[in-house]
Amino acid sequence: MKTFCVCPVLQVADLSKALAFYGDVLGFEPDFVYGEPPFYASVKQGEAKVHLASASASAARRGFGSVYFFCDNVDAYYTSVVSKGAVVTSALADHPYGMRDFQVKDLDGNLIGFGHPLDEEADAKA
Repeated sequence: MKTFCVCPVLQVADLSKALAFYGDVLGFEPDFVYGEPPFYASVKQGEAKVHLASASASAARRGFGSVYFFCDNVDAYYTSVVSKGAVVTSALADHPYGMRDFQVKDLDGNLIGFGHPLDEEADAKA
C-alpha cells in the first residue's frame, strides 16, 4: 500500500457557516459539498484539504479537532486572517521546536494552525 495524503474531518454545528468562515476568513476554496441539505464538505488551500461534517450524532465531538497546515508567507497570512476577525489562540511567533506559526479557532472551537519551518525563513532571506 502507498498513501498519498491525509484529510482530517472536523465536526461543525452549521455547515453553511463553517464554509463561509473557511472561505471568507481563512481563504479556503470549496472542493465539494455533499448531501441535500448539505451535511459534508471539503475545502482546500493549494493541495491541502480539510473536510467538514455536520451531523447531530457528532455533537459531542465538535470543537475537539485540531489541524496544522504547513505553508509559506505565514506572516502575511497571519495579518490577513487577523484583519478578517479570526480568533487567535496562539499569536504568530518563532518557537523552539523550529517553527514560525500561529493558531486560530474556527466557529466550533476546532484549532487550526499555520506555520513554516524556521530554516525555510532563513533560506528565503539568504
